[in-house]
Amino acid sequence: MNVLNYEKFRKTFYYFNTGFKGDQLAANFSNCGETYPYWFYLQKEIFMIKLRYGNGEENTLNTTLFMQNTADMLSICTDVVENLKYFSLYKMD
Repeated sequence: MNVLNYEKFRKTFYYFNTGFKGDQLAANFSNCGETYPYWFYLQKEIFMIKLRYGNGEENTLNTTLFMQNTADMLSICTDVVENLKYFSLYKMD
């Protein structure tokens, strides 16, 4: 598993966010920074393991949950991009 990469990314993002103050520009900036690495480093691999060893019913449930978590993550991160674009176009002096 990529647990070490996940922790490294979280620490790096925390330092970046502290200097950048992303939450002042986009409300969900830190939420996106937390959910994306979890999805990228951990959830994808866990999903593949569950698919390999699960039966049909479990695989259907796991696929549904994985798609729901993917959609939630994409929704949060898309909102961040929209907010940063809005800030750069209309709020910057």
